[in-house]
Amino acid sequence: MIAAAALLALAGPAAAVCKGAPQAPAADFLADETAHRALRDETGVAMPTDPEHITIYAAGGHLATTRISIVATRAADGLWHTDAVGRSKIWVEGAMPSDMPHVTRTLSIEDGARIDALLDQPAFWRQELSARDNEGPPPLGLMVRRIDVVTPNCAQHWATAGDQPSMLAELDALITPK
Repeated sequence: MIAAAALLALAGPAAAVCKGAPQAPAADFLADETAHRALRDETGVAMPTDPEHITIYAAGGHLATTRISIVATRAADGLWHTDAVGRSKIWVEGAMPSDMPHVTRTLSIEDGARIDALLDQPAFWRQELSARDNEGPPPLGLMVRRIDVVTPNCAQHWATAGDQPSMLAELDALITPK
């Protein structure tokens, strides 16, 4: 996969749709990519390699730790595809992890068009998290979701442990398997 940092360098803040949006440090993207790759290595599922992608990495839980890696990529034909894996492990000494099913799917033309419409809105790239998301650890049992969006023109990173801004929540719902 083309490293998100390289795409950030190419896109920069001058791209029209994300002009003026706060730029996440490249280290945030690379840390998330490392977490995705580690989970996918453990489950034996390769990381999709398309340069334009949206990733969601979630981790957390109560009495068990669940980690999920979802990667959405846009193919040359314009269709969006998702690839999701997950692993859960209860907090008992010697417990074996439990893998979730590997789910791949092609999004409907309508859902893909809605993703494209969200990514085309300057307001999407400027979404800010609520103050609660930036304060302390998440509530017990809640999963922290790290969402990275990398396009040829823009790149952005959000980490949320609760309420998501409306456009980010819509993107998350479109990509996350039901």
